[in-house]
Amino acid sequence: MAFPRLRVFERFTPALGVIQVNPPLVGFSLRWLGIPTEKFVEFLAPTFHKLPWDLFDVRMRTIRFLQECWPEQSDLLEQLLPVYYERGTHQEVDGLVRHLPLHLQEQVRQIRPCRQRSLATLEICRLHRHYQVTQIPNQPYIQKLGKLGTVQRVFHETPHAVVVNPLFQSLVCKVAGMVAAQRDWRKLIVKAHQISTVATREMAGLVVPERTHQDGADYIVSLIVVERTNIIGGESVVLAPLVVRLSPNADGVAEITFGRELHRQTLEVGQGIFQDDRFLWHDVTPVTVKNAALGEGRRSGIGFDVVVVE
Repeated sequence: MAFPRLRVFERFTPALGVIQVNPPLVGFSLRWLGIPTEKFVEFLAPTFHKLPWDLFDVRMRTIRFLQECWPEQSDLLEQLLPVYYERGTHQEVDGLVRHLPLHLQEQVRQIRPCRQRSLATLEICRLHRHYQVTQIPNQPYIQKLGKLGTVQRVFHETPHAVVVNPLFQSLVCKVAGMVAAQRDWRKLIVKAHQISTVATREMAGLVVPERTHQDGADYIVSLIVVERTNIIGGESVVLAPLVVRLSPNADGVAEITFGRELHRQTLEVGQGIFQDDRFLWHDVTPVTVKNAALGEGRRSGIGFDVVVVE
């Protein structure tokens, strides 16, 4: 099967600040991959409601709230986020919370996570036209945070019944095939993320709390939507970075701005985007409840981070 690009776009030379490549950007559907959408959704959708909550959301929302309350401390709070997430507490963050008026302290205490998620790590070996898929233990996940560097995150294992399901296995092999259409490989490490973002009447669902970012992989699938109920928003955005200064700044980080929005799409059930994570960045807009009388809203799906080992 040939996997077409949504768009092929030029990039400037390193002398002008951007690498010259044509990274793949592919829009697809489960049906296009040969996977029955209704059966896949029927199998996977019920599993999202049982996933553990992701506490990264709470740390991120707390930092954002404090930045609004203490704008003069915004840069400091941004720098504290990686340590605050990993430790779950920080003296300076806790101190700022204590100095808030009581009604704002209560708002901080009411911050709740908005995403449920799990992770399965898979090793895929290519034997001629056949793929051998083996689940291996999860390792800490290194999340890129743009100028802030990285943060180490640990996710719960995806239920075994999900990983061994033939439809899941078929999808994993299709993703491996998409990589093979771009470059030759013999072994991949694939991280399969099950993520469900929940919105309530009181709280928007932050699909991507870290905002525009890369996952630190070679290729990603972001995100095959399995469930989209009672929400508005959730637009997937792909951007090309424009590096305006290649040399590190005073903080040791290269300054990055985004030159062009390459693609924007509200993915429906069964749709996904495959892209080169080495050169492209991605974001998803928050989701809000469409009809409060119907209760919470959800956007659930499965994404893949793919690293070519050899």
